Amino acid sequence: MDNCKIKDKIKNLGACMLIFFFFISHAGASEEGLVAYYSFDNDDGDVLHDLSGNKNNGTIYGAVQRPGKSGKALEFDGSYDYADCGNKPTLAIMDSITVEAWIKPGSEYKNYGIVGNIGNVELKGYALITRGSTNKYSFMLGDARTQIYLDSDVPVDTNWHHIAGVRRDGINYIYVDGVRQNNTNNYSILPSTKNTNIGRFYADTVFANFKGKIDEVRIYNRALTDSEIKENAKPGDKIITGDFEKTQGMEEVAMQTDDLVIITSPANVTSGEKIKIQVKYKNEPVPGAKIKIILPNGEIVEETTDNQGILVTKLQAGESVITAEKNGMAQSTKITVKGGGFSYHWILILIILIIILILRYVIFKRR
Repeated sequence: MDNCKIKDKIKNLGACMLIFFFFISHAGASEEGLVAYYSFDNDDGDVLHDLSGNKNNGTIYGAVQRPGKSGKALEFDGSYDYADCGNKPTLAIMDSITVEAWIKPGSEYKNYGIVGNIGNVELKGYALITRGSTNKYSFMLGDARTQIYLDSDVPVDTNWHHIAGVRRDGINYIYVDGVRQNNTNNYSILPSTKNTNIGRFYADTVFANFKGKIDEVRIYNRALTDSEIKENAKPGDKIITGDFEKTQGMEEVAMQTDDLVIITSPANVTSGEKIKIQVKYKNEPVPGAKIKIILPNGEIVEETTDNQGILVTKLQAGESVITAEKNGMAQSTKITVKGGGFSYHWILILIILIIILILRYVIFKRR
């Protein structure tokens, strides 16, 4: 075998290796910079779970789980309830940042802390709040003595809204429901040593504690673009791309009879991956509920739940309709599924291809 042929084989092998590592490295890239994510769907008791993978777990004080914007939310009583996310270095962000949450305030014209890490004395940080004096959503920067408030144009009400604060290239922005409101460049963020809190104004003071519901809190160490903010603010289910197995309960949001199951759709799903669907009533599994899924291509998947739920593996990219039915009572909901990027079966195929090329190279070299 001449040197040219050997070189060609090496080039082919190298190209396949590059393709292989490219797809592995780009799986789930849409969540780049996510340092903390609190969905409140899987929190147990007083344990606050960070789903970003950075282990910024924390403690829930008083707040309770309730049906939220997507799955479950935390409901705060406006007195002493809050959640403490800790102060690990990944949360000490000093430049580009995005902090966002879905909120449903219990009142208007109130000072409510949503999420932030501002100290009460000369410990500068950031916070998303509602301002009682202006009745506006606000991105607050500074400390208890010196601060600025970047207010929204739209007033606070008691409906669900997506609120986001962003610092991009030295300019601070606030968004409501995906729409950029105002901006300012006259204040910077310093890394706070205080714990990041959800549901109160300052990190170490019982003041202006939130009353109402907070859901889907995300903190990034980068500035999301306008289009990314708009995507996260879309009504309905949030999607995380990537390859993973997700267990997600479908919780009732209202009850008209003991047997009626009203559901919200599973969150965080990817085409080609497995999800486990359970129907629950008052946090107890509902066996015998019929699940029908109409896939984007028109195919219908029908299953009946037991106490363990059902495992669905045929979800496709696009919009599906999920219906849960029990004793003649039913409700449907839509779910949007993104393509899962590079699935594990394709990775396996690439590995096999690489092994074949290596074997061919070894065999040809011996001839």
